[in-house]
Amino acid sequence: MITKATLGLRFSAIVACLAISSCGPLISFGDEGPIASLYTLQYPHAMPITETEGPLVYVASPEMAGRLDSENIVVVLPDKEITSLEGAKWSDHLSDLLRDYITQSLAVQAPATLLGQSTLDVKADCRLGVKVWSMELAPGSTAQDDHVQVSIQLLLLRLADNRLIGQKLFNSSKELKNNGNTSVMEAFNDAMFDISNDYGVWFKEKLPACNSQR
Repeated sequence: MITKATLGLRFSAIVACLAISSCGPLISFGDEGPIASLYTLQYPHAMPITETEGPLVYVASPEMAGRLDSENIVVVLPDKEITSLEGAKWSDHLSDLLRDYITQSLAVQAPATLLGQSTLDVKADCRLGVKVWSMELAPGSTAQDDHVQVSIQLLLLRLADNRLIGQKLFNSSKELKNNGNTSVMEAFNDAMFDISNDYGVWFKEKLPACNSQR
């Protein structure tokens, strides 16, 4: 089992090996550290420019597990201590980044009109609820064992009769390909892309049940 002392030894050596490729990402233990670089989540395919006649689906603002509700990039140590990635932050509130990502990815994959923000004069057919349980870096005993974990639950509700059409949990874990913060963010984007393919199939299968009289 990896102890906090072991991790402390590992990360105390970072200053001495910043130029060495074997060093992993920096982890903050409370000091202010360097000015943070900003990172985002980017779905690799553009939204369709043609209109669709499919159902209107409102994508709700994601409900975030408490530790994730910020712009910090969360790190969960083996003893469950919560800290953050040093020198890096999300470019916006994580909930906003995720809603944009989910909205765009579903618009590409399914024949539906996705509403990514509240629109008072538009009546949606369904509401897509989002719960983010995990979006974090999990360090290992060596840099080669570091990985990110993403766990997102989707819930599709038909608004005409408040019927629950379906809900499902989607998980992905990705090891870091290289070292440093850029590799961490690449792993997050890879994990999100894998999950988006899975929830895209699920959403497309459930979507016909959203059709209702307006």
